[in-house]
Amino acid sequence: MKYVNLFSGIGAYNQAMKKFDGECVWSCEKNSYSLETYKVNFNLNASKDIRNISVKEIPDHEVLLCSLPEKAFAKAEQRSWYEFSDTDLVFEMTKVIESKNPKYVLFENIKNLGTNEKGKTWKKLKEIFKRLGYVTTKKPILLSPHQFGIPHFKTRSFVTAIKKEFINEDYLELNFRGKVKKSSNNIETIFNKKDKFDSNIYEITPTEKRILDAWNEFRKNVKVENLDFPIWTDHFKTANRIVDQMSEWMQSVVNKNKELYINNVKFIDSWLQKNYDVLRAKSSYRKLDWKDESGIKDIYGGLIQIKASGIKIQEPTVVQSISSISEVPIYGPEKRRLTLRECARLLSLPEEFEINKNIKQAYKQFNQTVNVTVVEKILEKLFEYK
Repeated sequence: MKYVNLFSGIGAYNQAMKKFDGECVWSCEKNSYSLETYKVNFNLNASKDIRNISVKEIPDHEVLLCSLPEKAFAKAEQRSWYEFSDTDLVFEMTKVIESKNPKYVLFENIKNLGTNEKGKTWKKLKEIFKRLGYVTTKKPILLSPHQFGIPHFKTRSFVTAIKKEFINEDYLELNFRGKVKKSSNNIETIFNKKDKFDSNIYEITPTEKRILDAWNEFRKNVKVENLDFPIWTDHFKTANRIVDQMSEWMQSVVNKNKELYINNVKFIDSWLQKNYDVLRAKSSYRKLDWKDESGIKDIYGGLIQIKASGIKIQEPTVVQSISSISEVPIYGPEKRRLTLRECARLLSLPEEFEINKNIKQAYKQFNQTVNVTVVEKILEKLFEYK
């Protein structure tokens, strides 16, 4: 089955199509680092900017696969993005579809594609596919890897289409049964005892351990009936006149922090004094999201994420963000971040997949990559339409 891969990234679609004996006849990718990874894994040269390519150069194919950059549907201040123009990447994709008439189309994008611009984006896309002679699902398909037992929570919109002559219905129906809940996942499924990694890269730093130890002590000593809010040391003593100017949600959070402080003033004052220097090191160290509902009793018993917005503690079920080395989740029991190989497993990439040697770029690529298993599941259903 011949296919093309638009905006191929590091080749997740190529990997998925191996299951169907697919033959990639053309692909494009503008990012030079992604091109490196793509070429070394699939021995394919991708064209760069699709806007500089004539559709005549693209071979005929049965399947068009596409990962449009998120900005293709991002909101803009000056105009509505659902009004696609000839400068949009969406337009480039539709040019290829109109010229080559592939039997199947699949592309993925932001979670809220179906509701973006109050539904106008999706309405416009459906109109385009209908004009080109395709049948789509009523709404974009929303799927996340965790629903298939892969401990990665990342919901994306998937748009599928098939040429009208191959279907008698007005809409495509792709049903996915047996999906599992987040709580049924376990992060340990991506671990392999045989893995070797550089502790200097992945183990938490002495400063990170100190702030985590401090919060561990805090959480175990403060008395609170139900911790259902983020702890924010900057707001333990915020004046009421300032609180009154905040949004309703912020007022609730700040007032709960003030109450927490008043009810534990002796311990908190001592704790703040003891940990003053590390708390002042970064503003993110002064905010903790560790709710009772997580069920985690010790900070090192779950997944830890140190983000610019604060420190978050969650049960060791699913990973959310893998955008950069600094924000990659820390596996508490081993006091280390998830390795690049483990993140590759979150994307269902095979063990032999060669990861880009530039660590910063590798994490960025993984954050932008669609999960292989999810794509395989969708294609299985789509290809049932002969």
